[in-house]
Amino acid sequence: MTRRYGRRYENRSGYASGNGGYGGGRSYGAGRYRRDRRGEERQVEFVTLGLVLLVFAAQFLFNSITPQIVLLLGGIIILGGAFYQVQRRWRVNPITWIGGAAMLVFGVIELQTNQAPLGSLLPLLLFGGVIIASFVTGEF
Repeated sequence: MTRRYGRRYENRSGYASGNGGYGGGRSYGAGRYRRDRRGEERQVEFVTLGLVLLVFAAQFLFNSITPQIVLLLGGIIILGGAFYQVQRRWRVNPITWIGGAAMLVFGVIELQTNQAPLGSLLPLLLFGGVIIASFVTGEF
């Protein structure tokens, strides 16, 4: 007999089974763990990604948008999406936090010094690094 307690299921022996524990994922050989995501969580991630891509597109369409503004807006959007996910008690990849914070910090520093060391390439490198690192770690 299986009883349901909150999100966990317990079998007759009292041990929690793998059906929907707090992580909601499955174990895949050799101790690897992959987490399943709900549609809502994926939707928030794709909206965040789309907004950042719109900021990059706006920079290339309108030359008046500086790399400093792109870094600031990109960092705000990424960190805003991360805070939204944390409020919903969803897991956020640490690389997302690091990348968003780096974009925000570099944006503030570059606004104060009025210099962009790599120009328009710096925001792309930072955002691309977050995307690539998320794919490598399996969090995207």
